[in-house]
Amino acid sequence: MLKPLVLNALRNWHKDTSAHLLEELTSVQVRRTETPHETSHTALRRLTNEVLLGALEALEKQNGPGARLLRMRFLDQVSVAKTAFTFNWSVDQVKKNQAQAISQVTEILWTQEQRLEEERARLFEIHLPPPTYTRLFGVTQMVTRLHPALVIPASPWLVVLVGMGGLGKTALAHTLARRLAKDYGADYVRWVEAAGEGTTPAQTFSNMMIRLADVLGVAEGPPPEREKQVRYRLKHTPHLIVMDNLESAADTSYLLEQLHGMAHPSKFLVTTRSFPAPQAGMATYHLSELTQEDATQFLHYHSLEVGLDHLAITQPEEAQKIYEVTGGNPLALKLVTGLVALFPLPQVLADLQQSRPGRIEDLYRHIFWKAWQALPEDAQTLLRAMPLIGPSGTLPAHLQAVSGLTESQLWPAIQALVTRSLLEVYGTASTRRYGIHALTRTFLHTEIIHWP
Repeated sequence: MLKPLVLNALRNWHKDTSAHLLEELTSVQVRRTETPHETSHTALRRLTNEVLLGALEALEKQNGPGARLLRMRFLDQVSVAKTAFTFNWSVDQVKKNQAQAISQVTEILWTQEQRLEEERARLFEIHLPPPTYTRLFGVTQMVTRLHPALVIPASPWLVVLVGMGGLGKTALAHTLARRLAKDYGADYVRWVEAAGEGTTPAQTFSNMMIRLADVLGVAEGPPPEREKQVRYRLKHTPHLIVMDNLESAADTSYLLEQLHGMAHPSKFLVTTRSFPAPQAGMATYHLSELTQEDATQFLHYHSLEVGLDHLAITQPEEAQKIYEVTGGNPLALKLVTGLVALFPLPQVLADLQQSRPGRIEDLYRHIFWKAWQALPEDAQTLLRAMPLIGPSGTLPAHLQAVSGLTESQLWPAIQALVTRSLLEVYGTASTRRYGIHALTRTFLHTEIIHWP
């Protein structure tokens, strides 16, 4: 596939044209990165010619006559007949040797590409957090949906992945970032962690801009100047920027509003626990918990992965009991697996249900208390009534009946709970049902309502 493109580039050596300039080659992309202000056809033509000249110099060491032949034919624009006279070859010999030399140049460029790709892949890993997984379960469909949205050079420019803590948003974003490095180029995919948020949404955004400037290599100047340079880079060259682990609804909304002006042609993948308000150029995807089948496979795999093969959860009834208590939250499943190494499974499940001291309870108490304290009073009233609702959820009319809220109070309460991932939404566009996660139910029973 590369050989005809090399031939075409040689034929257009002296032309100021928009014809194919080998722009898919990493060596060409690197030169363009080093000279971002040169965007004319002439400048791009020169950068491609520099790469070809390097290949011709390498060919000189392998096949001197072949390198001189290509220089004469394409750089000096000498006809086939005159070239044949110079080399004392027939016209057929010139064509045969020319084809062989082009094949060798193509091989040189391809070998160079492999070496550069390996080097860039190693450097790229430095810009990503270390993976927290060795294998993902139940996300194939989500990856299939998200990949086109992030790679096609059109709207949406902002892609938001929403879900409660522990569902694997970071792991999914990590997988997508590694895949998309092949589409964008490893130099144009960067990761920003939202740890250490500010006291206000504006401060959180400012902190993330400082981190983004750091990972893009914009290290000089005061924050406003660095942000200006970041905006220029993102507007000039398509990047994919992952912004991971937003928590509050206010921080998420403010960040997305600001990013909207920095996107296009660059794209942003934002992971958050809070549903943002819809806006143009943005697509929101909700990451659901694992199905019981995926959770069963995950439990068995993780047991083996951490060296608990003698305690691996292999019986379907055991996995079902865990699933009934924890739902399909991967982090909860991991923690249960770890506890089974120390305690009998019935005791682990009883501890989780009854809120006895333990790692799972400590983890999710923090998550749920933080969300609960930020809820409006009507939202707290609705959530307090949700344990009366079955696992499959119910219709809004039933929610109003069990909560005692008026219709004007119900919908803002629903919105508040949905934005904090405390209310699960099921059904179709015409029929919505609302329920709660199994761990949310446990939190309400033990911490809020104090039911057994």
